[in-house]
Amino acid sequence: MADYTFQGITGGINLTTPGGGAYATAEQNRQWSVMGRLGWLAAPSTLLYAAGGYSQLNVRASAGASLGGATAFAQRDTSFSGFTVGPGIETTVTGGWTTRLEYCFSQFEQKEVTPGVTYQPLNHTIRAGIAYKFGVGERP
Repeated sequence: MADYTFQGITGGINLTTPGGGAYATAEQNRQWSVMGRLGWLAAPSTLLYAAGGYSQLNVRASAGASLGGATAFAQRDTSFSGFTVGPGIETTVTGGWTTRLEYCFSQFEQKEVTPGVTYQPLNHTIRAGIAYKFGVGERP
């Protein structure tokens, strides 16, 4: 199973002093993963499973400073490699239609995103989905 997610998770810090200031922000803006899952049938129409695999996250970091009328600005995109794991449940609604609920924990490597600033992202995600599986529930 594979997925691609657009995100808008942003964190930052501002520092203001007389005559100047500085700021730094980091935005997790997109993530993808390729996962496998292993499960067992808790009931004839309900699958409980554990999923896990490789994930990659893009972070856009920005930093700026001003002092006495002089300003500086830097921005950089950085890709982080990591893993995603979590449990899930999928159940058949009718025919080939299924619903799914899963939790994913993603942990990524630590890297320098702007000079002197390191970042190690992680995130927790709860996902719900609906799917149609061709060839399931058809009558001969």
